[in-house]
Amino acid sequence: MIHTTGIEPFKPDKLEIMSRTFVFQFDEKYARKGHFSEASIIEKIQAERDYILSALFMKCSKVLGWIRAGYKERIMCQLERKFKKHSKRRCNEYIALMYMMMLAEQPSMDYHRLKGEGALKKQLVKMLVRQDELNLEIILNSSAIVCGLRGIFSEYCDAIYDEIQKGDKKRIQDFNSLYGREVLFEKIAPVRYRIVNALAQNLHVIIMKYCRKEGIRYEMQYPSQLGQRMLSEIQLLSYAGLEVKIDKGQNNNKTYTISMLPDVVFLRSKVQVERITWEDDGWYR
Repeated sequence: MIHTTGIEPFKPDKLEIMSRTFVFQFDEKYARKGHFSEASIIEKIQAERDYILSALFMKCSKVLGWIRAGYKERIMCQLERKFKKHSKRRCNEYIALMYMMMLAEQPSMDYHRLKGEGALKKQLVKMLVRQDELNLEIILNSSAIVCGLRGIFSEYCDAIYDEIQKGDKKRIQDFNSLYGREVLFEKIAPVRYRIVNALAQNLHVIIMKYCRKEGIRYEMQYPSQLGQRMLSEIQLLSYAGLEVKIDKGQNNNKTYTISMLPDVVFLRSKVQVERITWEDDGWYR
């Protein structure tokens, strides 16, 4: 689901779209079974139509009263204070509105929580954390730089393994034939290697070749574009398990030393909270 006003221009890198996209995963156990009869369900809904609409109008009336009392702004302030960097912060107003619609279903809700304390329900916090994880996963899988570097490391390590353990040099020869001597790999542990002192030009060539081989879209046309993108995505690369160190070499040219962490946990929620304390009724203070 994409939430937008329809007036903002979407950037070519799609980050603007991602900041307004909510991803919902459906478990297979909730999928429609073979004996499911859509017609009978629709008939039941039609029979209860008046009650459904009445309940919806009652919810809307309650939420409109909360909006008039300023509760929506209070919720948005709490989101801003407790979740400053969550990936859907551009949609805080929409999230606050849907949050009030959820609370309106609970007749015994403590209204003072909306007024002053600013406590948030556990369901909302879990949703924000999960959306952050899914957002990061999608961005990692759609980043040509991440896919390229991780793929190159994987190919090189597999080729070295075949050469050392099996005495088979074909894969390392194929690797060198494809990528040439654009970058220098250095062994830093028994099963870990890193790219050392590579220029943006070198990285541009090998990532472009890898993406072309794997059918991945690579949008950078010049090494300078790659250098700027790596600088802006340094945190994203770290989430993907890639440690990037940037130094200045000869003629003030930037050099890159890149290593890939073993057995890294790639998805790390970016949601930053001060301190989570759950009350017995599932509220986050």
